[in-house]
Amino acid sequence: MKKLLILIFLFFSLIMIAQEDFLQSIKKLQPVYDKLNFSSVKISILDAVKKSEAKEVIACYLNFSSDKLIWIVLTPTEKFEISSSDAKILKRSPVKISNHVTYPLSLQNAVSLAILSIGKDILFSYPTDEGWIVGSKSHVAAVSMKTAVVIWVKPRSDYFESLEAKGVSK
Repeated sequence: MKKLLILIFLFFSLIMIAQEDFLQSIKKLQPVYDKLNFSSVKISILDAVKKSEAKEVIACYLNFSSDKLIWIVLTPTEKFEISSSDAKILKRSPVKISNHVTYPLSLQNAVSLAILSIGKDILFSYPTDEGWIVGSKSHVAAVSMKTAVVIWVKPRSDYFESLEAKGVSK
């Protein structure tokens, strides 16, 4: 009986997250990113991913929660909330990412490559059909998921305006 209750609890505790959900979150954070003083962020996106010790990260972004900046690191099965000031894991919860695909070029490699094109203060990275989208305070880069190449670089505001024009993430 206890095992059944535990299984039921675990079943209901799984959170369904689709790609559009974290894209919505990142889109809503654009005004925060515009005003962000990056000196208040003590660890980078790559440090946050490393701290999670996750093998397959599919999205990572800087979020504002409870008056503090935190990194959200998503894997196909877990969501990590990591303090941007001291790199502590604040919360670890199970998730289920639908329609997840493994890519030859990892998010970490895409971010490392994008840093050369758009600078080191990376705020978010997530997968799309165009490639890994990696964004800083001023620019967004698309990085191929198959080979180590930056496909394009755009101003961040233009990129999110083009998403709205396409009807994505409204």
